Amino acid sequence: CFSNFDKQLYNKLNQSVNFFGKKILNVGPKQFGNFQGNGIFYNAPKNDLFYKQKFKLDDDVLEKNRKLKNQWAGNYLDVIEIIKNDNDEVPVFTDKGKFISPDGVHLTKAGAKYLALKLDLNFLVKQQK
Repeated sequence: CFSNFDKQLYNKLNQSVNFFGKKILNVGPKQFGNFQGNGIFYNAPKNDLFYKQKFKLDDDVLEKNRKLKNQWAGNYLDVIEIIKNDNDEVPVFTDKGKFISPDGVHLTKAGAKYLALKLDLNFLVKQQK
């Protein structure tokens, strides 16, 4: 699995390295916020609205995601599409009030569970055939 990995670059790499004929699934770019420091969130007063915060995705991230999705077609797991809303926003917290990401790119344990529950496992099973 590669994130932000261009299909043409993969093809060149595969010619020289050979991935032993295995199917490769590209897990697309992730963006779960733009945190300069979570101290602001940790120290902020918390109420129901606090845990419903959303982060507006950058246009360049959305464009890169569209490009990779077109290139990789059926071998692409669109993480952004799974969690974004119609306004291209992603939640900062899980439904249980836990951070999805500590830095906007990597997942917390709670964030990984949150995302896993939203995955279409049938898509992953089809990729293994």
